[in-house]
Amino acid sequence: MERTVVGGLAAVAVAALMWAASLAPPGGAAGTAGQAVALAEGLSPAERLLTVAERAGPAPGDVTAGEYSRIHLRRVTRSGGRAVVWDSVRWRAADGSGRLAERRLTGRGGPGPATVTDYPPGALEVAGPTAVTSVLDLIGLRYLDRAERAAVLRVVAGLPGLAYRGPARAGTLGFTVDVAGTPLTLAVRTTTGEIVEWDYGDAQRVVVVDRARVSALT
Repeated sequence: MERTVVGGLAAVAVAALMWAASLAPPGGAAGTAGQAVALAEGLSPAERLLTVAERAGPAPGDVTAGEYSRIHLRRVTRSGGRAVVWDSVRWRAADGSGRLAERRLTGRGGPGPATVTDYPPGALEVAGPTAVTSVLDLIGLRYLDRAERAAVLRVVAGLPGLAYRGPARAGTLGFTVDVAGTPLTLAVRTTTGEIVEWDYGDAQRVVVVDRARVSALT
């Protein structure tokens, strides 16, 4: 995860997320009902996120099983006015070991070969220097169950400068937080409570293609 973010929010952010997850309700109403409430007039940005956290339902990956989290991302980075698209698949076990397979999809000659890197235990830590980067590390490296997704949304709801941007692409709501003077925009799927994409200013856009638990590094 690219780190241009600095600041003084919570070095214990990941521990706080996991503590909050232990307090999260086990489901509540259907996700579609949560979406209707979250879209209601007169709610603050935090109230909208907390509504989704309380009412979101299961995600497709909740029924998968295995020792690894497998997170498939599509990243668009921009440098010198040119956009470069990357396909990134990340596997992570509970001990912090795992694998990263990434390839460039755009550029001269078309898609390139994947670069595969294996990581020993403890190498894939889920802890950014701020609450924001901790959240992005967490959702970019680990499969989160429904309670953990709700905990993440509660952390985001408490961030200073949170703003509501309205409905994003189908079934999601957009929110923005200010990170060291640069807007970070998050798209939250209301039916599941998943953060499914984010934009860090004009520098990087990340879309979550798929999340699951799997039993092998394939």
